Amino acid sequence: MPETVMALASTALVLTGQLAKRWIVGRTRVRLAQLYQRGVTERVRQLPPGSVLIERRSENELRIEIGGTGEGSHD
Repeated sequence: MPETVMALASTALVLTGQLAKRWIVGRTRVRLAQLYQRGVTERVRQLPPGSVLIERRSENELRIEIGGTGEGSHD
């Protein structure tokens, strides 16, 4: 009986560790995305009208065109 309890305790400990690791990895990804977004926002704020900001990260590309007077068409 004590062997069963020890096995269950060990399994619970391993599962708790895996869950904690997944939570930490997920939270780190969210935080990195927030920091990246904040950096892009700050760079965009500093650009004059008519500028284009292109950010490339691995397989993703972000293109932001800074508007001018607010006139023109929006396709």
